[in-house]
Amino acid sequence: MLKNLSLKLRMMLYSTVMIIMVVSILSSILLYYHHRHIWREFELRVESLSAGLSHDLQLALMLEDKASIERMLKGFLTIEDVVSVIVFDKKNSVLVKHGSPFSTPEGLRYAVKYPVEIEAEITAEPIEGDIPTQTPDRNIQGQGIGTRGQSVGAKGGIEKIGSVEITFSTERIRDNLRNMIYVVIFFTFITIVLRLTSDYIFTSGITRPITMLMQGAEAVADGDFSHKIEIASSGEIGRLASSFNRMIIALKDRDDEIRFQHQKLQGNYKDLEDSHKELDDAYETLAGTAKELEEHKTELENKVVERTRELHDAHAKLQESYERLKEIDRLKSEFLANMSHELRTPLNSIIGFSKVILKGIDGPITDIQKTDLTAIHQSGQHLLTIINDI
Repeated sequence: MLKNLSLKLRMMLYSTVMIIMVVSILSSILLYYHHRHIWREFELRVESLSAGLSHDLQLALMLEDKASIERMLKGFLTIEDVVSVIVFDKKNSVLVKHGSPFSTPEGLRYAVKYPVEIEAEITAEPIEGDIPTQTPDRNIQGQGIGTRGQSVGAKGGIEKIGSVEITFSTERIRDNLRNMIYVVIFFTFITIVLRLTSDYIFTSGITRPITMLMQGAEAVADGDFSHKIEIASSGEIGRLASSFNRMIIALKDRDDEIRFQHQKLQGNYKDLEDSHKELDDAYETLAGTAKELEEHKTELENKVVERTRELHDAHAKLQESYERLKEIDRLKSEFLANMSHELRTPLNSIIGFSKVILKGIDGPITDIQKTDLTAIHQSGQHLLTIINDI
């Protein structure tokens, strides 16, 4: 199927496939690291918010002050991404709940629950006059956040005073990733459009001179020697077009000269016919008188000598025309040889390098790349066979 496509379309198709593969790989890598980055930021923010809330709830849980806990939770629920908060006492009974504690709100598809245990170090039989001090001891991800009460002359132990379960929404992260995907798709589309445009311009610059050369060759084959190829290039194609134009001019000059010689030969032939008629008339008069015969004989011999000389000159001119035609044929053969060399050199490079890549000498390749390189190799062989036939 690809063999039936033009060179321009095949080059644009291969380039588009390659750019889509490269952009897809780069986009996947970008999305992966972007997702890791924003998810890590979300986890750090969740840990920070959970630690802060647990620290604030320590005293209220120890006193079981529901009013203070509710005030804290109402303020905490105003924070972005916080969906619901459930506070449990040390017996795991629900003490206070806000938001949607047992399921995500309607329409919310993505959320995570973050449980935290709250522990405190309780002093036993404090001595009167001692001033207890509390040192925060944070332990996240279910291990608890507590305080240690320290007083002079008293000892105590760590005791669980409650727990809190916070539900965070991940919709903002999903929206961020979705927008990032849309941006990547948009820029991928723009890249493909720009690549196709540049490929069209590039391939047109390559195929247009070849098309003009082909049209010029067809016009010359049909006998139109006035056709010229205008290619503003100093490269191989430009030199080939210049040689082609010089060949057309040479062929036109040779054709004009051949036409002129042909017309001259026709004139000589007419003169010979007239001479033949005169000879017939002279032959009729020979029967009347020998003198007239002798005179006519002399006159005829003179004319024969003159006509012989003219025929000799005509033969020499025909010989010269024949040599010129041989020179034209040599120029044509030289042109075909030059054209064959200019086309074979890049074709041999394409065939050789594609074969090297297919053998894996430069490194492993994918199956798609192998298929494309096989098509390039076969197309190069086919085009080389056509050139050899020419």
